Amino acid sequence: MLELRPPPPPSPQKPIVLGLLGGIASGKSTVARALQDQGFRWIDADRIAQSLLGSPQVRDALVERFGPQILDEEGGVKRKTLASLVFSRESERKFLEKLVHPEVRREMEAALEDAARSGQACVLDVPLLLEGGLYRLCDILVYVQVPEEERKKRAIARGMASEDWEARENIQAPMTEKRGISHFELSNSGGKKQLLQEVHALLTRLRNLGFLREE
Repeated sequence: MLELRPPPPPSPQKPIVLGLLGGIASGKSTVARALQDQGFRWIDADRIAQSLLGSPQVRDALVERFGPQILDEEGGVKRKTLASLVFSRESERKFLEKLVHPEVRREMEAALEDAARSGQACVLDVPLLLEGGLYRLCDILVYVQVPEEERKKRAIARGMASEDWEARENIQAPMTEKRGISHFELSNSGGKKQLLQEVHALLTRLRNLGFLREE
């Protein structure tokens, strides 16, 4: 765990909001799950977006735009088919973002407000945290470091087509920019065990800085 730049002072009025930055298949969800195990509320933008794809209003708008090919036999949206359509053309990606992103943001902000009322720390797991400006909602930014070629191998091993990985990667800000605004860096090049050790070190540092209550 590296400290990249001095974090701001903690707020005594509200619990910490920690944002995760990194590329595709860097392991942000593994970090978020580890933080959830330590009492953080995991606010997962992908999970919210996935649930929205099942709503009749969103599903009907997608069928009108892309045709019935995006639906499976049970009438659900085929996420891989949709992804191949929207990430290959900017106009289609912007259509999907305009359709889904405002509601995703509303649900995320509602979750943050609920967590603040209950005094619970949060971790924001958002694919375009920097690009969408949601990093401004965070007190601490953590960059999960994995070399590009390793991330690509992991994504393809999980079933993502190489061209889909490249299309998604191309719409993200450069990794140097994500790292540059982060306060801490976790390395995920040595396997899950090492990554969890780095998360533990991060939590210890945040407690020492006063962002988390001592147990």
